[in-house]
Amino acid sequence: MSTTLRAVIVASAFATALAQFSPQSCGWLTIACNANTTDLSNVWNSTACAQYALCAQNERTPAEILTWLGAPADQPRLTQDAFNGLSQGSDQLTYNSLSATYQAAVAAAGGTYNSASDGPELQNQFLIAAAWTNNCDGSIPYTNLADWFEYSSVVGVCPAVTSCGSTYAALNTPCGAQPAEDNGSCKELLNQCELWITQGAWQNEYCTLAALCSGAADATPDVMIREVYPTYVGNTDIPTAASLDRLSIDVFNNITGGASTMSLQNAIDAYYGALTNTWGSEGGPFGAESPYQTGNNGPYPTSSDYVTDFWTLVAAWTGNCDSLEVPYDNLADWLQYSSDSNYHPTC
Repeated sequence: MSTTLRAVIVASAFATALAQFSPQSCGWLTIACNANTTDLSNVWNSTACAQYALCAQNERTPAEILTWLGAPADQPRLTQDAFNGLSQGSDQLTYNSLSATYQAAVAAAGGTYNSASDGPELQNQFLIAAAWTNNCDGSIPYTNLADWFEYSSVVGVCPAVTSCGSTYAALNTPCGAQPAEDNGSCKELLNQCELWITQGAWQNEYCTLAALCSGAADATPDVMIREVYPTYVGNTDIPTAASLDRLSIDVFNNITGGASTMSLQNAIDAYYGALTNTWGSEGGPFGAESPYQTGNNGPYPTSSDYVTDFWTLVAAWTGNCDSLEVPYDNLADWLQYSSDSNYHPTC
């Protein structure tokens, strides 16, 4: 098989794999960005690899692209030359300049760019980077984009803004790490949430509690939702927190025992209760699984202080630090709107 034909087949395979998440033309960039053609000691000196990192970011972080290439994790920063290749020589990267250089790169690789389908996807990828760098005005300076390449994959480094709109979050997974006291408990809540999330995240106790504990890892409700959905579900098919129906009053009453506010003790009791006789799946596709109670318990947090810590974040956002008592409307607002608020108070 010729090298050219092999490259076309590989690019086509990548295009198929990324089709639901990224521009379908994104895979063509791997013809110019691959282990055979790229200086693996200076990957971000390659405009093609920088373009690929931007268009494929919902599937691979910059660090994961380095791993895929077999390149060292410790890389020089994005070079000015590579940035100029993205921005058409401008000191600011805009969507229009990225689109122009991206289309030229796809054409040079022998690929096809479909403006109707690829254009909106590429723009959304650009907005994710714009949000991370706090440049929702649409222009990303060189230094900010170089920061994105260097730090966006690092656990504990969070985006400056969760999103520039309500469609795409600036990251797919929590940017922080769960504290040791979590002991795997929040992951268990996420697993149980998956069984019912397609019926509306805020219509069941498990997803509601999963959103709360995800805050301990600096993850917004939007990020929690994206983490629960399987990777094969396209971005446009994943709802945002703001687009969902508001918190079910029945769920709230189940947690509070019918009280008008949710207390810290309610949060602790509900969290530990959701980890007792946990739910699993007997099978079936995502969205149509058959839940059953496993009879298993835990893992529980090593201390209830873990629940206290994430509950105080909610209390702070809702302005209830004094009592840690959060009314229904406040909690419903936090679930729906905190992802886009760029407001992170503490008690």
